[in-house]
Amino acid sequence: MPYLRLLGGARIQKEGDVVSGRAAQKHRVAILALLAAAPGRALPRERIIDLVWPHKAEERGRHLLSVAVYEIRKELGEEVLASRGDDLVLDAGHVAADIDQFEEALEEGDPDRALRIYGGPFLDGFGLRGSVELEQWIDATRERYAALHRRALERVARRRGADGDAVGAVDAWRELASVDPFNGRVALGLVRALQTAGNRAGALQFAREYERRLRAELDAEPDGEFQRMMAALRARDAATGAAGSTSEAGEPRAPATPPRAGSQPRRATDPGRPRAGWLARWTRRVVHSPRWRSALLITAAAGVALGILAPQVWVWLVGGGGRPYVVVLPLQPVDSADAAWADGLTEQLMDALASAPGLDVAVRSAAFELRGAAPAVALRRLGADLALAGVVRRAADRMSVRLELSGPEGRVRWSRSYHRSEEDAVRIESWQEIAAGVRAQLSEELGTARSAATTRASAEGGDAPYADRGGRTMDPAAFELYSKGREAWFSRSPDGFARAIQYFSAALARDSTYARALVGLADGYNLMGGYDYGILPPDSAFPRARAAAERALALAPEYHEAWAALAHTLFVYDWDWEAADSAYRTALRLNPRYAQGRHRYSLYLVAMGRNEEAMEQARLAHELDSQSPVYTAAMARQHYFQRDFPTAAEYYRQAVDADPGFFHPRLGLALTFLALDRPRDAEAELRQALALVGGHHPLPLTFLYAARTQAGETAAAERGLEHLGRLRDQGVYVPRVYEAILHIARGELDEAMDALEAAYEDNSTAMAYLNVHPIAHPLQGHPRFRALAARVGLPGDAGE
Repeated sequence: MPYLRLLGGARIQKEGDVVSGRAAQKHRVAILALLAAAPGRALPRERIIDLVWPHKAEERGRHLLSVAVYEIRKELGEEVLASRGDDLVLDAGHVAADIDQFEEALEEGDPDRALRIYGGPFLDGFGLRGSVELEQWIDATRERYAALHRRALERVARRRGADGDAVGAVDAWRELASVDPFNGRVALGLVRALQTAGNRAGALQFAREYERRLRAELDAEPDGEFQRMMAALRARDAATGAAGSTSEAGEPRAPATPPRAGSQPRRATDPGRPRAGWLARWTRRVVHSPRWRSALLITAAAGVALGILAPQVWVWLVGGGGRPYVVVLPLQPVDSADAAWADGLTEQLMDALASAPGLDVAVRSAAFELRGAAPAVALRRLGADLALAGVVRRAADRMSVRLELSGPEGRVRWSRSYHRSEEDAVRIESWQEIAAGVRAQLSEELGTARSAATTRASAEGGDAPYADRGGRTMDPAAFELYSKGREAWFSRSPDGFARAIQYFSAALARDSTYARALVGLADGYNLMGGYDYGILPPDSAFPRARAAAERALALAPEYHEAWAALAHTLFVYDWDWEAADSAYRTALRLNPRYAQGRHRYSLYLVAMGRNEEAMEQARLAHELDSQSPVYTAAMARQHYFQRDFPTAAEYYRQAVDADPGFFHPRLGLALTFLALDRPRDAEAELRQALALVGGHHPLPLTFLYAARTQAGETAAAERGLEHLGRLRDQGVYVPRVYEAILHIARGELDEAMDALEAAYEDNSTAMAYLNVHPIAHPLQGHPRFRALAARVGLPGDAGE
């Protein structure tokens, strides 16, 4: 029987020999690996083509796949690959794989056998050029098996210690520390094992090295429990005068209270769970290290200085100390087929205008809410000074744009036409040239005096807004695909997210260094994995989000949206509070006018119990874009989490009125009605929310049954649990936390805790809000609730 070795490389064996023929070519090995790791060992042919041949047209991709299947069957046997509809299936009865045997050993409780099977990282050193999404899939799968490997090592280490095999326990802990070098729990385990083995000198030596590495690499200190243990160990050594003393270990007990927020991030306290990537850990260095912080400040200052020393493009300060507030309305395409292209160019113009001192530019969401509005209307609604509108025409690989600047009375004060090639149109430099002319006109319109004194004041940093920091592409086709992806993402619907992912992936297939498209991927997966959308399992969505955000930051280290995307993953999935806080603050330092970043940071802050700071961040996001239902709903959510339900209902109602087709405000209003004991009003809102998502989304369905239960329909929750079970049987992803909601509605608190603990094992993002979500309030007195919150690592006083 053929055997796939995917751990530690990529090899195919048949009858003990390594297969080196056509079936072992890279694309065919990739197909076998994809199928071996897929649920049920099956994938749609279209999905395989998208991953393995992303640049090929559909017909060509299907031909290449057919040839690959033929060669695999010819070399390994006809029965290896089977067809099931349009799915391709790897037949488990005719081909074995080490990843299956590895997981089976773990499931059977035999971690020693699992460790013997584990030959190294999944597909170590393997890759296909030009397939970014395949690389991301490999990275995510590699991390999953690495996490299982770490879990097996820890189980072996603990079992050997319990069995009295002190030397074997030290070996296992030491191996685990080599693959997870910054994990405080692992370091503590190795120190204890060394003490138990009588090697106190070795324990002290390792502890010193661990502390040194932690400070040097992460600019961080060991967690409190590690420090307490080492203090006790050093005190005993001082008392005995001998580091190699063989006196009784006398290990200190674990603290009775949960750890301080950030002291033990989830990935470092939960056995075997995937740790955040290198860039997530690097955030601490960038934000907390004085050396790194100084370097960033010098870089930022140099960027501002370069802008000021450039021609009059950069500095147009308003006399009298004010700054003009300008709204850039979405550029209108002559051909409706170019709508996404025009939206992307609008963003380029916004960034160019906002990237130098002396001007406030309305944020994207505020301007795009006013699409099609007359300039006078837009100015009145936003309270802006001037409006910039325009028309875009594409023809024969050329772009023409006609811009018009209008004052509050609606009169056009200035207009000009620009002509560029498509390649030039996607370059931010072209738009900075256009913005220079706009700024010059603004200077004249508002009576700006450009004196040496005002220039010096700007150079000293007193008027330095967000500076554009790259992350762009030179490929017009990639730019257009990205623009379509953002258009789909801003719909904030399950179907919209799926389309956005496709567009961003297609953009990256054309330009793998396109950091903005990578952030688009991260943003899409971040929302698809959240409990409130529940489209993908967290372990499927968030590793992809993290990988995309980290790659974006590797390409554009000062790209604020990439920092915010990474921060969200660190917050809701990794439960690494300190790193998340650092990343959010970095994003907002790089762009203080980033409304979405402030909104997301407000959610982090309220989850941490920092209510006043959370409300302030939500208020700032709302002030930046008071017209957007997103940030109106964000204000509502803050009041809801902080138990001010009447105010929450007012804000949610405003958001619903502003955009009746926006799913989340209706859902939030329904939850608020439940908190106000108005279940029939909640039911009415939930029916409308369901209609917006096709009538089958599990979350509004769950709350619909909960509302009926609260209204006195005693059997409703049971029917709801059965309905969720049917959806799950149909292949719909149903987060386990939804079951907890229905058990709470029935007053079944033990069953609700069972469901919550299952949600914890699934890495549900709901865990981040455990202490503050009103739905969970009935559980807060349950003896298992605080233990669960402590396992997540939440602050002990959050929500109390």
